[in-house]
Amino acid sequence: MVIRADKLAELLGCPSARAARQLAKQSGFPDPVELSPGRRGWILAEVEAWVESRKVERLVSIDDVEVADELRVRGERGRRRGPVRKVAA
Repeated sequence: MVIRADKLAELLGCPSARAARQLAKQSGFPDPVELSPGRRGWILAEVEAWVESRKVERLVSIDDVEVADELRVRGERGRRRGPVRKVAA
């Protein structure tokens, strides 16, 4: 099934189709398919797989933060700072 930008926005939780198209330009996002001249869409299964991969990435980064916190606490004699956060470039 192929979805258009308005349904893509709904699926991704974007405020508009334009915002969804901007997000779709990110590296790693599935490429659109041309439906007709000037009309593009995305294959739903590919978009859903991308969303799932992002969820896994986020969970892994959360685990990394928790591990980093534990290592920092042990190395600083119990003095604890705020969590370490990875910032996507």
